[in-house]
Amino acid sequence: MIKAHHLSLIGILEAKARIDNVAQIAKCCFLSHWSVEHNIPNNRVARMMVAWDGRLLKEAFIHSSSQLMVAKVITEDGSLFFVSFVYGQNLLVERRALWEEMKQISSVVGDNPWIQLGDFNVVRKRFERLVGFDNNVAMDFNDCLDIIGMDDMPFKGMWFTWSNKRGGMDDIKSKLDRVLINAAWMDKFSKSEAMFLALGVSDHSFILVTVLPDVPRQRSFKFFSFWMKHTQFKEEVMKSWWLPMAGSSCLRLCEKLRRLKPVLKAFNKKFFSRIGERVCQAREELIHVQEQCARGPYDSALVDIEQELYVKFVEWSLAEESFKKQKSRVQWLSLGDQNTRFFHVKMKSRYLRNKILGLTDANGVRLTDPTDVQGEILGYYIGLLGSPFEQQVDATQVLNLAVSHRLMSVMKESLTKPITGAEKKAAMLLMRSGPVYVRGDASSQRMRIVCWLEIGT
Repeated sequence: MIKAHHLSLIGILEAKARIDNVAQIAKCCFLSHWSVEHNIPNNRVARMMVAWDGRLLKEAFIHSSSQLMVAKVITEDGSLFFVSFVYGQNLLVERRALWEEMKQISSVVGDNPWIQLGDFNVVRKRFERLVGFDNNVAMDFNDCLDIIGMDDMPFKGMWFTWSNKRGGMDDIKSKLDRVLINAAWMDKFSKSEAMFLALGVSDHSFILVTVLPDVPRQRSFKFFSFWMKHTQFKEEVMKSWWLPMAGSSCLRLCEKLRRLKPVLKAFNKKFFSRIGERVCQAREELIHVQEQCARGPYDSALVDIEQELYVKFVEWSLAEESFKKQKSRVQWLSLGDQNTRFFHVKMKSRYLRNKILGLTDANGVRLTDPTDVQGEILGYYIGLLGSPFEQQVDATQVLNLAVSHRLMSVMKESLTKPITGAEKKAAMLLMRSGPVYVRGDASSQRMRIVCWLEIGT
């Protein structure tokens, strides 16, 4: 398995190795340049063992207990991250001790990339267990993850990672094994994913984590709601929108929208680029003036400046929060509570879930090279859709044969008659006040509708 998957770091759970057998196990299972660490306390049996390739990684274990082994890792290219191997106990009270350990490790990790993987012996949601879900037990685990700022790494393979293998009515399956990552990991190793392999003879799935080098991607255009709150937004849009444009109504609309994209991109770059840095700068300016006010509380000029900087900081903070909320696609949490870190984690998690880092072809070969993955997808759809028809087919004749029912003349006239401006505006107003059943952020869709009503066609 080490050669097949090019592994450089391995965690073994439920090792059941005694102290006098560890050296022999390392010699039989790993090459001489591999190192092995264990968590054998007081000469008892090891619950976990960790092995790594010393040529590629440098490890320093900073914590070891019966449920958790944590190491600080430095890769061959100098990248630093923390890794935790987890083997949760069966009893709830003992797992709560594990959650406390994770919180303590979080303060040590700080803003560095951190990955945790293994058997947590608990599920997060009801659909992760076929029988017997305990919401209170799951809540303890989820509360811990919210505090330390971690979420599931995008994964493929087996959904249920554990089975009692009894079969029939007594069969129980759960997702007890998982891979968790923090926001710093998502930033540093954005092209990473977990694969849960088949159980085989074990009652748990093997976890295979792949980290690929990041390749720059072309950013797609996105409309952000907070743009519309800027005083110059409408003016910039109007300059482009009302330029003369020839053609039909539909063509003019498409061309105006296409022409507006670079205008909005330039607008965003001018007023909202590096929004995180601008928030930090506004905060520092506000704190600096507040410190001056503390030394001279009767200086009215400083008090006025403080008020201006406070308004500026709040505006930038809300813009940043709106930006991250929209990109995270979290709809149920309202703005104004400064949930920036939460939105950041969800945004990165969603971005990783949408990536395709690897595919298995028809021959069972795992493809991870971007060119191979692209070629496999293209080949699949070419085979699915087939080659172009050499013989021209009369579409009307095919439809007449396939469709037996026809619309009456009155229905045809109702569907094909021109849509009036009043009908368009009524539809927009209805969408503005009611729910927006459109893919994407609902608040952003409403803001676009408001913009449309103000500018017109």
